[in-house]
Amino acid sequence: MRFLCLHGRGTNSNILESQLAPLSSRFSAQHSFDFLDAECPCPGAPGVAGIYPAPYLSWYKRGSPEEVQSAHDYLISAIEEDGPYDGVIAFSEGAALAASLLLCDQSELSEARFKIAILFNCVVPLVPVADLGQPLEEIVAGHVDSYHDLLFSNSQSAVEQTACLDQAFAFSPEGLRKISIPTIHVIGEKDPFAPSSEVVVNLCEQDLTQVLRHAGGHELPSVAALLDQCAEIIETAIILSGI
Repeated sequence: MRFLCLHGRGTNSNILESQLAPLSSRFSAQHSFDFLDAECPCPGAPGVAGIYPAPYLSWYKRGSPEEVQSAHDYLISAIEEDGPYDGVIAFSEGAALAASLLLCDQSELSEARFKIAILFNCVVPLVPVADLGQPLEEIVAGHVDSYHDLLFSNSQSAVEQTACLDQAFAFSPEGLRKISIPTIHVIGEKDPFAPSSEVVVNLCEQDLTQVLRHAGGHELPSVAALLDQCAEIIETAIILSGI
């Protein structure tokens, strides 16, 4: 299988490749991985700047529908140029972008661009067209402060942050065609965005969805036993889905 791999906000493709290596090394040799860089410069994610070199990138700056559409277009171009890909492996904001594209394909009754999606610590997927979703703060309710930290630079004022947040719309689990390919969701129970990951689980067809919850935070698995469990779930899902 060929996997397209999408990094989180404030990192880059090289960082994700390094972070994913303990897991990808457990996969069978028949799998290959392509790592794509986002286009938007941004501050480094917490704990990244002192360990990994720049650039630090994000898939969109403020999460407005126009920016999300631009990120979709960029991802689609990469898939058309370098694909096709059998699956997507994505972390945090990259996972949200992958889910957003799959949800848009589903709403348009288009064929899914991937056959399986593996989403780590997904934040809420934003919509490129406002009438497909609801205001972000309605979806995440009391979780909004964390989204300020995720989506916006600390240099912005509270007024600017609120104005930006008002532009962002998220998919609602209600009344929406759900992602209908096999999905695996890996969620850290100490992750401040864990409620967002649970929203994304509900945006997927439940009989095609597997969830692995662990005791970690907003990070890729690093404990050997968890890595083994994660690799086994992924390989089994690939076999059972007939990919």
